[in-house]
This record gives sequence, C-alpha cells and structure tokens, in this order.
Amino acid sequence: MSDGGTHGAAGIFMGLASVAAIAVSTELTLDPLTASGVFLACWLGSLFPDVDTRLSTIRRLLDIAIPAATFVLIFVFLTGMAEVRLLFAVLALSLMYFSVQFLKHRKFTHTIIGLVLLGVPLLGWPFLYVGWLVGCASHLILDREFKLL
Repeated sequence: MSDGGTHGAAGIFMGLASVAAIAVSTELTLDPLTASGVFLACWLGSLFPDVDTRLSTIRRLLDIAIPAATFVLIFVFLTGMAEVRLLFAVLALSLMYFSVQFLKHRKFTHTIIGLVLLGVPLLGWPFLYVGWLVGCASHLILDREFKLL
C-alpha cells in the first residue's frame, strides 16, 4: 500500500523544479494558471502509478474526484461553457482510471510506455503533459522500475 508520502514529496519537489525549468528555459511567460497546472500534473503523475492499489492515496482521491469532475464537465459542456478538448481529456482520463483499477500492481502503470500512454489526454496542453511525465518518471525512479512495457 502506498500512502503517497515519499512519492507525493518527490512530486512536489519535481513539480517546483519543472515549473522553474520551464520558466527559465522558454521565452514564454509562464502564467500562474499554467504554472499551477504543471505543478499539479507533476504531483498527480508522481502518485498515479499506484492507482492500481486499492488503498493508495491517488486511488482514494480519484475515487471522489473523477466521477465529480466528469459530471460537472458534462454539465458545463452541455451548457456550452467548456472546450471540446477539455471534455475529451476528462472523459479519457476517467475511462483510463476505471480500466487500470483491474490491473495487478506494478504492471502496466509501472512501465514507461504505460505512463506515456496514460498521459495522452493531456497532449492538448504540452506543459501539463511534460509535468505528468516528470512526475511519473520520479515515481518509477523511486520504485526502481525501469520496464519499457
């Protein structure tokens, strides 16, 4: 069981480092919303590989957040206030979240290809995808899992 302590702390550190690296290495001004998104994507990415563990921090968090976010975004989309890519991303993440729950621990969610594919719904926001990958990489490094598939 993962309580998220070590992985969460690594995600926070890597999130701050990622925001700093993006801000320094790009000519773009990193607005607070994007910086917060990168930080959050990195933190969630650092916890996500343990989603296949029933009592993990990320699983307990997402058990509440995913259904709530899905219903809210469907409502917002139906009222014409949301972008299609945002709705697609949340629905795709929801589908993947529910499907990975049936996998054995340290299998697909602990592989490089698995985590790259699980982040695909974030491709519409490149900085968020980078944050996700950095967070996932920190998890795999801490678990000493370097499987391609």
